[in-house]
Amino acid sequence: MGKVSEEDTPWSSSMVVTSMFCKDAAISELWSLDAPQITDPGEKKTQKEEEIAQLRRKTERMKKIELAGTLDEVMMEEIREYKETLTCPSCKVKRKDAVLTKCFHVFCWDCLRTRYETRQRKCPKCNAAFGANDYHRLYLST
Repeated sequence: MGKVSEEDTPWSSSMVVTSMFCKDAAISELWSLDAPQITDPGEKKTQKEEEIAQLRRKTERMKKIELAGTLDEVMMEEIREYKETLTCPSCKVKRKDAVLTKCFHVFCWDCLRTRYETRQRKCPKCNAAFGANDYHRLYLST
């Protein structure tokens, strides 16, 4: 029977000491340690997910350009999509310029004011009830 090396054991001495000190700590608390080599795996995952999403958007745009033939057609389609995003989903005419603070859905000021004044005090999207202090102007700068 020879001496058992640290490589042969499933637990290193640092792991045993760490487990003795941190046995009651949650895993999320352990990842918040400021050790230089310890990083939160969730943070790396979100960075990778953002990079993947960005690459997908680039790929989709390149496919659109390839299918459309001209860059002008693609740009006009993107402008239409952005305008649609900024248009009030309730009246589909005016720009979004007010927000419901209960659910954070965005509509035009006139739609929200009209709903409040006619006692239809529920969000048009999710039916969350709102009061006089629950909707505010939203200023989007260009």
